[in-house]
Parts: sequence; C-alpha cells; structure tokens
Amino acid sequence: MVKLALYTYSFCALSDELIIQILHFCQYEEILRFSATSKRYYNVITNSVSLQLHIELEVNGLEIINGSRKSAAYSLLLDELLHYRDAWLNLQLGEPTVKISHREMMLWELREGNYAIAFSSVPGASLAPDSLQMSHIDFPGASNPISFRSDFHEFTFDSGQELVALLRTDPTDNTRFEIKLCSVITGLAHPLAQNPTFIVQLDFSVPSLDQEPQAFTLEIMDNILVARVSNVMDPKYEVLAWDWKSGKLLNRIASSSGITDFTFLDKDHLALFSVHKYRNYLRLITFSLYSLSSHICDELSSGPHFHVSKYAHASPIVTFEFPELDDLYAIEPTRFSVRSDPAPGRAMYTRSAGFAHPTALTFITTISVAHVRVFEFPDDQDFFQLRIFINAKFLLRYLLEPASEMDTIIYGTCFTPHV
Repeated sequence: MVKLALYTYSFCALSDELIIQILHFCQYEEILRFSATSKRYYNVITNSVSLQLHIELEVNGLEIINGSRKSAAYSLLLDELLHYRDAWLNLQLGEPTVKISHREMMLWELREGNYAIAFSSVPGASLAPDSLQMSHIDFPGASNPISFRSDFHEFTFDSGQELVALLRTDPTDNTRFEIKLCSVITGLAHPLAQNPTFIVQLDFSVPSLDQEPQAFTLEIMDNILVARVSNVMDPKYEVLAWDWKSGKLLNRIASSSGITDFTFLDKDHLALFSVHKYRNYLRLITFSLYSLSSHICDELSSGPHFHVSKYAHASPIVTFEFPELDDLYAIEPTRFSVRSDPAPGRAMYTRSAGFAHPTALTFITTISVAHVRVFEFPDDQDFFQLRIFINAKFLLRYLLEPASEMDTIIYGTCFTPHV
C-alpha cells in the first residue's frame, strides 16, 4: 500500500507538460478515463489543444496526412477539424457550378475531388481512348488534355503523386495485357517508376470488354498498384499487387473456380470479397485479408514481363466464411462488388492540412442471389440483391493477434454478428 502511494505521488509530481506528452502515447478512451480521476487531470486535458486534436482525430478515425501540415498551429487544425465534423449541422450551399465538356467520354473516374474523363483524340472514331482531361470539382475550369502514345482500356490515377496507370489489352492475344505508369503532367513515363511498363501473361482468356466491361480493375494506394482481372463467364481471377516505384510484384492471389472484388483495409492490407464454386454453382462466399508487406514474389520480380503462373499464391491472414446458401440458390457473378467507406489514405478534407482515414471504417459489399433456374433459363429474372455492411474495426483485431496457423478461418456463426 505504501509502495502504491509512492507511485501515485510520483506521478502527481510530474509537470502538466510532461503528462501531456505521456498521454499522446495513449488511445483516446484511456485519455478520457484518466481525465475522470481528478480535477487537475481533467483541466490538463481540456486545456491542451494538442490533446483535444488527438482525441478528435482518433474519435473520427482520421489522421493528418504526412507533409500536409506545413506550419499550421494545432488550434487552427482543431478548429478546421471541428468545422468538418459539424459540416452537416451548419450546411451552407453555394451556387452550383456547371462544367461542360465537349469531349466524348469513354471512361471516367472521380478521386479526391478530381474528375477525369478518357476520350479518343480522333473525334467520331470508334477507337479506345488515348487521352485524359482532369478537373477539380471545387475549382472552375479544367486542365489541358493529356495525350498518351497509345490507347488504353482502363485507367486509374493519383493526382497527389501525379500518376496515372493505363491498362491496355493485347488485340492479338486475349491472355495478355500491359499496364503503363505515366505522368499526369507530361503523359510520358512517370519519373519515379523504375519500370514504367508491366506486361502480364495470364493462364486464362479474358472476354472482350464489349462482353465483360468490368473484366479489369485498377487501384493505387501510395506506392502500391493493384490490378484485378477476371472472367465471370468461366469463373477465374487474378489479383496482382506491385510496388509501382520499384516495379516489383509483391503478391499474387488467384482462383480457377471463382470471382472476386478487392478493396484496401489500409496501406498494408488488401481485402478480398470472393465467391467460389460448390456443386457447379457459385455458392461459397468469403471475405479475406491479405498482407501487402510480405513480398512473397520479390525473388522473381525483375524486368517488365510477368507470367503469373511462375509466382506463388499468397495466403490470407484471416478468412471469414459466410453462411452457406441453400442448394436452390447461387450468386449471380455480374452483380458482385466490395468497396471501402471511406477509402483509406485518400484526403477527405483539406485546408491548412489534409485529413484522411488511415483505415476503412466499413466495407460495403453487394451480391445478387438468384434461383439456379436463372442460369439455365437466362430470361428468368428471379433474383434479389443484398447489400452487406461489415464493421472494419472488428476485423482489425485479427491483424494484431499472432497467427497460430498459416491462415485463420472464422466461420459464419462467429462472423455474422458484426455484419
């Protein structure tokens, strides 16, 4: 008892400034509990702008983007964060801005307030796009169009890194495609990409984009580029993750009997929402988390050519199995998707600094469940669509616990209470 009293007295002897520094290493729940132990500590916390900012950031699942703060004071950042948090309570609508593009849009993407359209530089021609035009939705006008040296069939961009990734299918070989890493400023190869072109050889054919418009998906997170290619007509998929700066293939995830969609949990983890065949139909639904830092393909990654069969399959950290479908039902493969909300790592609000969510808060999945007769008689439209929301916070604890096996499977009875 005497020893405990000495420890308590020793902590009481610390200055307010030192207590504040210690509390910055704590989570916000611990800070709030500590504030309830005495009037002094309550006043220390409520009067500390840095701790109030710490608490508000963590409560809202936000962080200040590295390098974006510059010289802004904590008090200014706190005021801006509170304004962002309460924006819906003090909604102020300005005059709408109408931007008219005279380009024939063929592809588009909206990311972090930047809207990009892809178009062909030859008006009226039935060609794939070879140019981009970007505009920020908060500012009038648009940037000058950017033309590339070849056409493309899918793209994504990261304006903060001045990067655009262009995917082009091979017109003579439907098992091959290439990705080019270009600058959104010049249209030339991106200066930070050691290997600005990836040529990928698959082990299955991909239907034409007229038959399957969603056959390819691209996504960028910091230095990670992920590409997904799938064939829903003969269920197969490949998910490939590169470090786009070094040109190294980091991970490969594949299946010859299913379909999948992916999204990011955070900058180090990929989430896959998949369904695989069981008794001739797509019935086994899973949600898996993969590490992007394991680099299992490093030893083979060299040069621009990647033959996927030469690379090992990545193993999931954890897999969550959904309850099995009744034998009379199966998943309709063309209506199957997952996305993170909010998208981790992307600027949600920018003023004196940029604020972003380091991890996803919720995963939103969409599936269509159909009676098996729909697959035999396509005119039959007997299906219903489900949208499933998954609490990302529940999944995070599995990343913190040491794995006892190569991967961990969590069955539906344990998983569904958090969905």
